[in-house]
Order: sequence, then C-alpha cells, then structure tokens
Amino acid sequence: MKPIRVIAATAIEDFVVGFEFSDGTKKDIDLEPYLRGPIFEPLRNDRSAFLEFSVGDSPTISWKNGADIDPYVLYHGLIPQWTEEDDVVVSTLETLRAEQSGGARRLPCGTLTGSESTIQ
Repeated sequence: MKPIRVIAATAIEDFVVGFEFSDGTKKDIDLEPYLRGPIFEPLRNDRSAFLEFSVGDSPTISWKNGADIDPYVLYHGLIPQWTEEDDVVVSTLETLRAEQSGGARRLPCGTLTGSESTIQ
C-alpha cells in the first residue's frame, strides 16, 4: 500500500481547490473551514496569499508561510482534532462530509482508524 499524496492542486473559486491524489482520485474541496488558527489566518484574509499554494516537495498542498493540510484529512474528509472546540467549524465540516459520503469522523490530523486506514 502506497501512502496517499496530493500530486496536483488547482484553484477553482473562493477557497475551493481541485485535488488529484496519488491513487488517481480527484476531488474539489472547500478549504475555507480548515483555514483557522494563526498559521492559516493570513491565507484566509488575503486571497492572493491563499492562491500561492504549491504541491511538490511535500505530499500535500502547502503555502510559503509553512501552512499545510494533511493529505489524509483532505482525501477522507476528516475533521481535524483542533476543530473540536470550534462548533461552527465542526458543523461546517460535518455538513460537507455528510454531503460527500454520509458521515463525519473526528480524528487527530493524520490519524486513521478502521477501514479508513487502508486505501484500496
């Protein structure tokens, strides 16, 4: 089993980015709910800074200020652990996840359990 990597990312609109993953899966993901906390605030508040993302040296999308989002969080639509205390973020991510696959799982970033730990 090969680890999941982001191999391409393209800005679509607002904070929606089209991703291509190493297994060939393609997803359009709204990153707005993930852009919280000190490292993400400059990206959230300045669209031009947000659009300066890259894919290449790391296995995921990253920005010049060091911000990145775990590729497994993106691939599986997981809710990062840091959102547990932000009811608005949790609600938004749970709604997005439910629309895509029928339910959300709150896990620490990069932590997978059960069937989600294996990509087939």
